[in-house]
Amino acid sequence: MVAINPQQTTSARLVPVLIRISSGGVSFGPGAYGTASIVVEKGRGLVLPAAALVLDPTTGNTQVFRKNGDAYEPVPVTVVQQLGSRW
Repeated sequence: MVAINPQQTTSARLVPVLIRISSGGVSFGPGAYGTASIVVEKGRGLVLPAAALVLDPTTGNTQVFRKNGDAYEPVPVTVVQQLGSRW
């Protein structure tokens, strides 16, 4: 898979994706098609910009800050995967 379009259609649960199909040396012409499978797994987590991650200088743990009323509190997070500038 090359990219997932963040502009999903919530009501239809459709997410446009861009894939790269290996031609195997065969030229694609009008009417040619390919197939792809995308495995979707359920899991808890969130996607956020890498700039939102902060290293705790005391422990070295990764955290983000959550707004709680008028204050912000650190929340420890575990980075599972990075895609470009998103973690």
